[in-house]
Amino acid sequence: MVGRSRRKACQAGTTCLEQLIT
Repeated sequence: MVGRSRRKACQAGTTCLEQLIT
């Protein structure tokens, strides 16, 4: 489960979708 950083980016509003896709 490596989605901690991605989740943070999503909350911050920094390419949320792109982070999820990557």
